[in-house]
Amino acid sequence: MTSTTTLVAFSAGVITLGVCLAALWIWCSRRLRRRDAHDLCLRAHEQAFEEMSDAAVVVDTRLHVVLANSAARRLFPRMRPGDAVAEHCPPLTTHMEHCLVSDLPETTFETLFDGTVLWGRAIPLVEGETSLGCLVLLADLTDLRAAQTELIRLGHDISQLARARHDTVRLGAPN
Repeated sequence: MTSTTTLVAFSAGVITLGVCLAALWIWCSRRLRRRDAHDLCLRAHEQAFEEMSDAAVVVDTRLHVVLANSAARRLFPRMRPGDAVAEHCPPLTTHMEHCLVSDLPETTFETLFDGTVLWGRAIPLVEGETSLGCLVLLADLTDLRAAQTELIRLGHDISQLARARHDTVRLGAPN
């Protein structure tokens, strides 16, 4: 081999190595960007779950708590991962059980617990055909139901006043 042939072979090897390193750098940077984006999405999901105003509880197929957000921890202060839901809110277990066996994409319900009116959605968590558990979202409707009751009462009172006014006018009493 001549020195020129050796130099050409060496140069080709350096160029090939350079191209491989450049390709590796591009692949790694894209992969890191994707991983960074993936990590960012996971963090955003975690934060959104934690900061939701509605209570959110994830349970496994045995109806044990896997995860609960801050609103759920305020509603059920003693609830911890691994606890059976029945220990903290027995009325929820029926709706969760229904969610686990139903083919529906979600089950909605309203229940009374400890003086609080809860409206809920139980959403099955599945992977393929396998049930993993369910996500339960709960909103406190206590104030709304109290306002509805008050409006119904006021409507009834107005109806009685209108009837009394009508009866008075019909009897010919002066206005």
